[in-house]
Amino acid sequence: MRGLGVLAVCSIAACGRLDFDPVVIDAASDGPLTSCIERVIAGHSATCVRVAGGIQCWGRLRHGQLGTGAEIDTYQPQAVAPGFGAVDFTLGGRFACGIGTDDRVRCAGKNGDHQLGDGLTTDSPTPVTPLNVTASLRVVAGARHACAMTQSGDVACWGCVLHPGTQAPCPMVSDAFAITLPAPAVAITAGNRHTCVLLADRTLWCWGDNSTGQLGDNTTTSSPSVAVQAQVDDVVAVSGGREHVCALRSDRSVWCWGTGFGPPRWRSA
Repeated sequence: MRGLGVLAVCSIAACGRLDFDPVVIDAASDGPLTSCIERVIAGHSATCVRVAGGIQCWGRLRHGQLGTGAEIDTYQPQAVAPGFGAVDFTLGGRFACGIGTDDRVRCAGKNGDHQLGDGLTTDSPTPVTPLNVTASLRVVAGARHACAMTQSGDVACWGCVLHPGTQAPCPMVSDAFAITLPAPAVAITAGNRHTCVLLADRTLWCWGDNSTGQLGDNTTTSSPSVAVQAQVDDVVAVSGGREHVCALRSDRSVWCWGTGFGPPRWRSA
């Protein structure tokens, strides 16, 4: 192995079997990594890592998610545009969003569902700025939507965020709109078609598609734009998957719901 930041990644075989033979990735486009990997960012068809020099990505990047103007598929890690994701970075279905040192959100890639938030439906291989989004701390993305958590704990979302949870076409939001919450958010996560936020009082609130119970309110009634409270309390961390959510409580128990889980229930950590 070369360098300090070699990443070992397990792959899922086409038959669904977990391949435990690690794939070694040098997280640098022009040679071995000279600093440690700080974070791994997994998307639908690409993976990125944060290193001291910025964000490096590989995989299916043919839609311009790097923000450099390049539209490529590659096994070799490539750097994103300078400053793109300097503070935070997320991968959506076929797009990416990041927060720069100026605390502004910018997105690049596919835009047919307004997932770049710039009021257009034109794809952009270079970063564009979503409308009506103020200085932000975190940005998350689903298959075709994105949400930003501002420095004040407000949340704004755009794209295919009002998903009805049916086969009906998704109402698209061309520029960001605010999600009403009972208190400021302190953490945010997104699944394929749903989003959840953790509040300072350790309650969890979610909205979007609920066809598999991923909102955690013990129903399968979708709530496209109104946040509903998940039936789990004393939450200290949360992570959303494709159609499920898992939350860590202060007693170190892990509770999950949605596809494969049903209503919120305890899972051994």
